[in-house]
Amino acid sequence: MRSSKANQLVVVSLAMISALFLLGTSTQIPQLDGFVALGAQYAVHIGLAVVALLVIPLNQRSLQYFANACMLALILLAACDLGYYGLQALNNQPIGIDYTHRWFGDGYVFLTPFLLARIFGSYGHLHHQNINRQSPFLMSLMIGLLLIVIILSGGTGARSTYGILALELLFFISIWILRKRSMTLSGEPKRVWVVIGQTIVWVLVLASVLIALRFLLSVLAPHLFDGTLNRSLQIADRVQNAWLPGIDLIIRAPWFGHGFGRLAWDSAYTQLQLNHPQIQNVESPHNWFLAAGFFGGIFAVLAQLLFSGAVLWSLYKSFTRSELSQQAQLTKYCILGLAVSFFSFYCLRGQVEFAIYKYLCITLIGFGLIRVLGCQSGRSYESQNPL
Repeated sequence: MRSSKANQLVVVSLAMISALFLLGTSTQIPQLDGFVALGAQYAVHIGLAVVALLVIPLNQRSLQYFANACMLALILLAACDLGYYGLQALNNQPIGIDYTHRWFGDGYVFLTPFLLARIFGSYGHLHHQNINRQSPFLMSLMIGLLLIVIILSGGTGARSTYGILALELLFFISIWILRKRSMTLSGEPKRVWVVIGQTIVWVLVLASVLIALRFLLSVLAPHLFDGTLNRSLQIADRVQNAWLPGIDLIIRAPWFGHGFGRLAWDSAYTQLQLNHPQIQNVESPHNWFLAAGFFGGIFAVLAQLLFSGAVLWSLYKSFTRSELSQQAQLTKYCILGLAVSFFSFYCLRGQVEFAIYKYLCITLIGFGLIRVLGCQSGRSYESQNPL
């Protein structure tokens, strides 16, 4: 905490969020269902991150293990999704009739940036020298995994998943092009044409993949995929049934909120329907920040905004640190994946869906490792270069 103001803001804002959620849930006493929901949906995941950072070695090897674990998690998630499709096929269940694969999209949105950082970092020199020397076979496997994830994400039937994965892919391609351009400008002029050629190839490959994916999904699951794309945005329905009721419920309990638990939400929403019978209960505000306000009041919203800004700013400062060592390159790769995953899942998807807190455990573990290693390298640099 003493290493930087950003670290202090992250820890203090997270402590404020936790305290406000506990106070909000305490208003339900003598009912105890809310405490069970608080523990299962929030406290267990935050506590796991704290315990992990207390017991694992805070060194470069742990950071590398963390990055590999996120990659493995994406592989297991895709394998589970494929296995579920196989189970449905064995039971003669038609594909695309329901949205049973929808929540796999959460994992794809959060974990895919780690894979993209690995792929594009291999060309942009964002990480360790051993990773830079990956074999073509390993690179082919990673690109193949990316294509599988893109195809499986099409089966989720979630427009936010489609859009955010496209933005993540566009972001990493843009970063790769910018880094290539900067390397070219500082090198030989003839390399400009090489970069232009590589960029054209990437654009053509991406366009071909998207066209093929569109055709494949239209054939395999026309009801799900085409129906999802052809649905109207329904912003008015989301505003009427989720966002505005969420704001009204925060206004009704602005200081401590209503606390956790489905019973608390249904009870508060039922009272709201007495004056607004036209609204329909959609089970949450479908907004990460409004959900925090329902759980812990308006100060929980402000604390969560502060927490998000502090995490992103701290990761940005760590990424722009002028370190050129091999270990620092691996750190940069992890920073990029972690920052994009947090921003995509909580700050983008979290505006239109209820973003669960369990993925925050992964963010906190990665953030802790990155910040500790950044502080250690900073102290090492100061010891080698005294004033």
